[in-house]
Amino acid sequence: MGDEGSGCEMACEILRAVAKAWDGRGKPTVLTELVMEYWHLTGMDELMDCVYRSGKGKSELASLAFLCDIAYDKGDIAAYQIMEKAAGVLSDMVTAASKKLKGDLEQLPCIYTGSLLTESRHLKHHLEEKLLSRCPDMKLHPCKHHAAWGCAALSWRQAA
Repeated sequence: MGDEGSGCEMACEILRAVAKAWDGRGKPTVLTELVMEYWHLTGMDELMDCVYRSGKGKSELASLAFLCDIAYDKGDIAAYQIMEKAAGVLSDMVTAASKKLKGDLEQLPCIYTGSLLTESRHLKHHLEEKLLSRCPDMKLHPCKHHAAWGCAALSWRQAA
């Protein structure tokens, strides 16, 4: 019941960092310039209109998440904090699920999918670090098949 650790949630964190930098509650962030360039905007009024009045859906908002890697590479503190937060909630989810599945965390594989973890080396790195401290024997592995493959396999088993 949530969207923590997702691209959409990271995008919302990016937009919050930009807003806080703009109104003085936060430090300046490279993310401001990156968001403005990505959506071809010239200022906060246009950004507010874009977010609240353009009808952009979750996938369009989530498309901002990759900007966090660019800002992170430039040493942006807000981007670092966003990565840490996303990795933290993902690690919480993995840890909770692994305890339910196995009872202990010995050599349980963790399969990941989705563009955020497959394309963001920083997010994956932060997640690996957090999991290593919590579950030293757990290894992250990329998913070999599309999610639809798993749904089809489950349906096939239930039909048999």
